[in-house]
Amino acid sequence: MSKFVSFCFFISLWSGVSAHKFYTSITDISYNSSSKSYEIIIKLFVDDFDKVLEEKYGNSLQLGTEKEIEDKDNLVEQYLRFNFYLKSGSKEYDYEFLGKEANRDYIWIYIEVPKVKLKNEIMIRNTLLFDVFKDQTNLINFETETGIKSTTLHKDLKEHTFKINN
Repeated sequence: MSKFVSFCFFISLWSGVSAHKFYTSITDISYNSSSKSYEIIIKLFVDDFDKVLEEKYGNSLQLGTEKEIEDKDNLVEQYLRFNFYLKSGSKEYDYEFLGKEANRDYIWIYIEVPKVKLKNEIMIRNTLLFDVFKDQTNLINFETETGIKSTTLHKDLKEHTFKINN
């Protein structure tokens, strides 16, 4: 009997661990010196992003499926502009939403901050998915002249300032 109880306990622990899901995104930011623009790619789990859009706007885009609803880039852009921005000093940079690509697992969002004069530092705020997933983390990789700098944002740390020239 005790072996059976131990077995059941082990199975319940194991199944609880395997059911755990983590929530994360990756944002890669690099500066293109020829075009004097920041190029930004944000990678998210497609099902998480779709759930957020459905809860926020009442629309499931069914991203990455054959049923994906076309012409809904405006919802993606609207959510993005509310939750992601870059700022240097008191100047908030406007960016261009270039589009998105999705498959059944991930969505990639492409944006560009055109014609930017480099400053000493840039603050990045990324609260994507924080409003729905309390354990959400957003990794940011920022490529500078001296290498790649990274940080992880979460519900208690929603923005980070990167030094550009050192």
